[in-house]
Amino acid sequence: MGPHLRQLLGGRRTPAERPEEPCSFLTLEPGTPVVDCFGEEVGSVDRVLVANPGTFFDGIVVRTGQGHRFVDAPEVERLSTACVHLANTVDDVHARRPSHAGVSERDRREAIEALKRCYVEDRLDAAELGDRVKAAYGATSVEELERLLPG
Repeated sequence: MGPHLRQLLGGRRTPAERPEEPCSFLTLEPGTPVVDCFGEEVGSVDRVLVANPGTFFDGIVVRTGQGHRFVDAPEVERLSTACVHLANTVDDVHARRPSHAGVSERDRREAIEALKRCYVEDRLDAAELGDRVKAAYGATSVEELERLLPG
């Protein structure tokens, strides 16, 4: 289905099909392209970080070819429906350590609930459940939480 037909039928547009209109951090979608101050592609939005739920924009986690990187709110120059524009360069973003800022309490709760379901389904015993729940509270990345879940 072409972009015009999709628009007429009310379907969601891909980031490339969206017009460049200003948007809020509250409506910024995962997958939105991220570019540096020179227009060079950095990656795409993995998640938006918010301090005090729904109140303050804290930054974004960008999925790059070199892993996830955190970009602090003051380094985000402009948000639009088609693209996120940064105030720094792609090299600045890639030079950062991989992001560990992406674990929220909601992520932790969801991982623990998934572990409990695994216990109920006899995929974990009580000792394994206890060890993994303890590890979930110490996790510093979403990837660490995902590794706690049985395959």
